[in-house]
Amino acid sequence: MPKTLRDLAILQVIHAFFVDLAGPFWILFAADVLGLSASEWGLLSLVAGSTRFTLTIFAGKILDRYGRRKLLIPLMWLTPITPLAFLFSKGFWDLFVIVIVMEVANSFFMPGFQSLVADYTPRDRRGRLLSAMGTGIFYIDIRTTRMGGGMLIFIPSTIAFYLGGALFEMTKTLPFMLLSFGMIVASLWAFIRVRDPETLED
Repeated sequence: MPKTLRDLAILQVIHAFFVDLAGPFWILFAADVLGLSASEWGLLSLVAGSTRFTLTIFAGKILDRYGRRKLLIPLMWLTPITPLAFLFSKGFWDLFVIVIVMEVANSFFMPGFQSLVADYTPRDRRGRLLSAMGTGIFYIDIRTTRMGGGMLIFIPSTIAFYLGGALFEMTKTLPFMLLSFGMIVASLWAFIRVRDPETLED
C-alpha cells in the first residue's frame, strides 16, 4: 500500500471505530431520551437521504473544481460538533436542522474521499487494496448505514459495536461524546496527512 493510501486507510479505521461506537444508538437515544416517535424518526431519515441525494452531484462538481482537501478538511470540523448537538437537542426540529447540516457535509465527504482513494490506488493492485480498505467511505449518518469498508475495518468496527453497547448501558451519552472526540482525532489526522494527489494513478 503506498504511503499516501496508507494515510487514508488509517483515517478510515479511526473513523469506522468511532462512528460504529455510536452508530446503533442514534435511534435509541432519540426515542428513549428525546422522545421522538417512530414516524418522526422515519421523516428525519427521509430528509437525510433526500438531502444527500440532491446535493451529492453538485458537491462532486465543486470538489472537481476547487480540489478535495480545500473543502473536505474544513467540513470535517463539523463532525465533532454534530454528535454533541444531537445530545443537547430538544426535539424534532432541532434534529431536523442537525440532520440537514450533517447531510450537507456528507454530500461532500462521499465523493471526495472515494475519489481520493481512487486517485491514490495503483492500477495493478487496485483489486487487492480496495478489498482491504474499501472504497473510502467517510460520513456520519443517523441511519447507521455506513457501507463500503473493507477487511481493515472489520475488527475495529466489531469491537466498536460491542463496546458501544456496553457504554450505552452505562451512560447513554458516552458513545456520542466518544464519537465527537474520535472525529477530532480524525480531523487532525486528515489535516496533517491527507493531500490532493500531485499525479493520478492510471
